[in-house]
Amino acid sequence: MAVKYGIGCKDIKAGAVGSDGTMGTTLTSVGKLYKGTVSFIEEDGNVIKHTAENNRFPFLAVYEAGGLPLKFSLVDVSPENLQKWLGGTVETNTWSAPVESFSQELSVEIETLYGVKIQIPRCFLYGKITWNASRTEIAKIDVSGEVMLPEDAATPPIKEIPIV
Repeated sequence: MAVKYGIGCKDIKAGAVGSDGTMGTTLTSVGKLYKGTVSFIEEDGNVIKHTAENNRFPFLAVYEAGGLPLKFSLVDVSPENLQKWLGGTVETNTWSAPVESFSQELSVEIETLYGVKIQIPRCFLYGKITWNASRTEIAKIDVSGEVMLPEDAATPPIKEIPIV
C-alpha cells in the first residue's frame, strides 16, 4: 500500500449542511487563506481515574477524547466577507458589526496540496477581526470552528476522501 501524505492546505470550502443532516453538496471556497494559519489539531483528551482509598493505582480508567477545532485566517476584509464571517449588515459598501455574537454551522471541506480532501459534514464556526495597525501586519478575519456530530446517525463526523 502506498504512503499518503497530507501536506499544506490548497483550499477550504464551506456551505450549508445537507438537508438530511449530512455533508453539504454546494460548497464554495472561503477565500484567500493567510499562509500558515490553517490548523486542524485534535485537543488532548482526559483520563478519568477511579481509585480506592489508600491505593496508588486506579481500579478503573476511562478515556474521554478531546474536541477537534479547525482554525484559519482570511485576508479579504471586504464588507461582504466581514458580514459572512462576523455577521452584521452591509449597506452601500459599508459593514456594520452586529450587536450580538454571530456563529454558524456549515459543512466544510479541506483540500491538502497532495490530493487529500477532509470532509466535515457539520462544523460550528465563528470569526473575529485581527488587525495590528502596522505596516508589517495585515488585517485578517480569524475563523475558529469545532467539529460537531452530524444529525444523520449514519454520517461520520470526519471523512477523508481521495481526490479523483
